[in-house]
Amino acid sequence: MSKDLLAIQDKSVKNFCRTLQGILKSMHNKNKQDMDLAEQREHLSIGVKDAPLEIFKKAGSHIWKYREDIYNSNVDEFLKKDYSEEINEEVKDDVEAKKAHDLVAKIKRTWRFFNNAEKEDMIERCQNLVRQYAIYEDAARKIDAL
Repeated sequence: MSKDLLAIQDKSVKNFCRTLQGILKSMHNKNKQDMDLAEQREHLSIGVKDAPLEIFKKAGSHIWKYREDIYNSNVDEFLKKDYSEEINEEVKDDVEAKKAHDLVAKIKRTWRFFNNAEKEDMIERCQNLVRQYAIYEDAARKIDAL
């Protein structure tokens, strides 16, 4: 049974990372001139190859924090929030923190380039990130209970 649960976790990590890469690819495709988005896309691709579980856990915990807004398609809340507290808590280097703030701002600005169907697709992808994180955590609880 734990083998099956580990397989579930592995699959959820892969699905999560694939979805996250798709989101960033769509963002970059809407704003191809932005080298920061291109750089983040490359960093994510490397991270997914080298340490997918680390990417999953780091990104997943942040996404999980906003799961209600994501499930309720509350994009306005995302667009209003500045995320300074989270960034400053997570990133201690001032240069890297500024990059993170700039990236969040660019993602917010890029959102306006999506048409309604594309926005719905992006929301569904974000909802999938939450689902994959929940699946992983559920399997982890079951493993711990064995």
